[in-house]
Amino acid sequence: MATTSELTDRKRPRVFVSYKRSAAPDEELARRIFSILSESSHVFWDQILPIGATWAHEINLALKESDFFIALISSASIRSEMVRNEIEIAWQIHKASGRPTILPVRIAFQEPLPLPLGAYLDSFNSAMWEEPRDTIRVIQELSDAVLARTTLPQQTGLAEIGAAAIDDPSDPLPFDAPHTAHDQPEDSSAFHVLRQSDLDADRALRQGQGTIVVRGPVQMGKSRLLGRIARSSVALGRKVVFIDLQLADSEVLGNPRSFFQWFCARAAEELGLEIGIEEYWKTPLGNPASATRCFQRYLLREHPEPLTIVVDELDTLVRTSFGSDFFSMLRSWHNNRTLGAPWDRVCLVLASRTPPYMWADNDNQSQSPFNVGIVIELRGFTSEQIDVLNQRYGSPLSPPELKELLALCGGQPFLTRKALHLVSSGSLTAAQLFRTADRDDGPFSEHLHYHYFQVSRNPSLLAGLRSVARSGACADELVYLHLMSAGLVTRESEGSIVFSNGLYKSYFSARIGTSG
Repeated sequence: MATTSELTDRKRPRVFVSYKRSAAPDEELARRIFSILSESSHVFWDQILPIGATWAHEINLALKESDFFIALISSASIRSEMVRNEIEIAWQIHKASGRPTILPVRIAFQEPLPLPLGAYLDSFNSAMWEEPRDTIRVIQELSDAVLARTTLPQQTGLAEIGAAAIDDPSDPLPFDAPHTAHDQPEDSSAFHVLRQSDLDADRALRQGQGTIVVRGPVQMGKSRLLGRIARSSVALGRKVVFIDLQLADSEVLGNPRSFFQWFCARAAEELGLEIGIEEYWKTPLGNPASATRCFQRYLLREHPEPLTIVVDELDTLVRTSFGSDFFSMLRSWHNNRTLGAPWDRVCLVLASRTPPYMWADNDNQSQSPFNVGIVIELRGFTSEQIDVLNQRYGSPLSPPELKELLALCGGQPFLTRKALHLVSSGSLTAAQLFRTADRDDGPFSEHLHYHYFQVSRNPSLLAGLRSVARSGACADELVYLHLMSAGLVTRESEGSIVFSNGLYKSYFSARIGTSG
C-alpha cells in the first residue's frame, strides 16, 4: 500500500520546461524555473539527462506525462529545432487529451511568431519577461498557474498574430518558416542563390500552367520557393490563397466532411470572405462535389480576378481515408480549366515532401493531380552554388574547404548556410567546424539531436535507418519515404539507399548500432 508521502508525491503536477540551450537569458531563466518550481512540482528539463541511448525516450515520456508545458520563446529559441519539436508534440498531445496546459513565456520577444509555431502557441496566454528584474514575477505567475492548474493571465501589448519576417537571413532558421504566402523572406536577400527551381517556377507562372507541383525534403527551401511563387503571382495580377494542411488538427483530419469544409473555410478566410460554407453541403452530393460547388458558386464568383491556390504539406493526408478523394477533386479543378470561366483563371500549386505518386492512393492515374502541369524537384546546392554562397559570406572557406563542406553537408541548404555563417562570423574556424561537426556538443548538435529524437520515437524508422547504415537498403518502402522526406537518406540511381550527406552518415552510424 502506498504511503501518504507517496500519494502526495503522485499528486504533484508534472512540468516540462522547453528552452534553447546555451542561449542567454533563456538557459538561466530555465534554471531558475526548475529550481523554484521543483519545490512543489515534478519538473523536467534536459539538463538532468545525458545524451545517450535513453535520452530521446526520456524526453518523449516526460512530454506525454506532463501536466504543464512551459515554452520559453525568444529570438534564439524560435530558431531551435528541438524547441519547435517539443512544442509541436506538446500541442498535439494537448489537442488529443486536453493536457498538458501550455504556458508560453516570451523572453524580450513580442513579435509575431513564425508559422507553425504561431498556430501552436497564439491561442495561449503568455507571460512576459523583458529584463532580469522580471524573473521573480514570471516564475510566480508560472507557479500560480501550475498550483491552481490553470492558464496564465491575459497579457496586453503583444503584436498582432501573424507570420514573422526573418530579419537576419545570414543565420538561417532550421525550418522553412514562415509557412505562409505572406511575409516571406525576399529573394533579393544578399544570401539568396538563384536555383533552377526558381527559374522553373517563374517560367510556369508566365506560361499560365494550370498546376505546379513542388516537391522536396524538409529544409530544401520549399517554403522560400512558395513565397517566390506567391510574390510572382501578385506581380502578374493574381490573388494568392495559401492553405497549409499542417494546420488542420486531428479533429479535422479525422472526418472527411470536416476536412473539406475546413479547406473551403480557410480559402474563404484568405479571400476575406464570410465563412458561411455549410449551405453547400445541404445537398447530398458528396464532399468533393460540395467543395467544388462552394468554390465555383461562392469563392470564385466573389473574387473574379485570377487566383493562385497554394496547398502546402499535402503529406498530411497520407494516412487519411479521403486523401484520394481530395486529390481527385484537385485533378478535376485542373481539367475544368478547359471549360473556361471561372476555372481557367485558377492556378494550383501543390507542395509536398515526398514524391506524390508514391503515396497518392489512385489506381487510375488519370485522377491524380500530380502528373499534370509541371513538377519542380527541390535539390541541394550544387558545388557552383556553394561557391557563390561562400562569396556572399565573404569567402570564409578556401576551394579545398568548399569541397569538404559539400561532402559534409551534401548541399543541404540549411546546413550549408549555417556552416558558412559560423565560420564567416568568427564563431568557429573551418578546422574546428569540420573536426567537431558530428559531435553531440558540436556546431550541428541541435539539428542532429532533433533528427535523432524523431527517429528514436519510432522503432520502424530506427530499424530502417540502421538497415541503411548496415547494408544500403530499406525493405519497407513507407519507412524509406519517411526517412527521405526528413532529408536523412536518398536513393541512388542504381537503387541503393544511402545517407544524404557525410554528417548524417557519421553521426547516426556511431549511435544507432550498425554491427551484427
